[in-house]
Amino acid sequence: MFGALAIFMIALPASILEPTNPTPVVSALTLGLSGVFTACWALLYLVCGFGLLALRNWARLMALLLALPMALLVPFGTVGSALTWWYLTRPEVAEVFRTRQPIAKRKNSQGAAEWFEPEGAYGS
Repeated sequence: MFGALAIFMIALPASILEPTNPTPVVSALTLGLSGVFTACWALLYLVCGFGLLALRNWARLMALLLALPMALLVPFGTVGSALTWWYLTRPEVAEVFRTRQPIAKRKNSQGAAEWFEPEGAYGS
């Protein structure tokens, strides 16, 4: 928002000096609004990222929704969106987000670390 305000403040003197030319004000407003839109979009991704780290199911759904418009950014956005949908819609991943119990390491009877899955993961 401060960037949008700075752009507007730069364009304001130009519009005062030449009042018949609205181009500086229109350009400043366009840049300012695109900056506000970008900041809001980034805030959505930030909230989603923290929710994913906390294994919140709403964040998984939010990530799936945020991946939809990214599919239009060929080729990298499309690949990233497809991988996001592929991973987050897997049943075992959805189960981890529903139960909020991550797949973790534990020690076996000999004291060695081994990976284990929650009950019902991978169709077992």
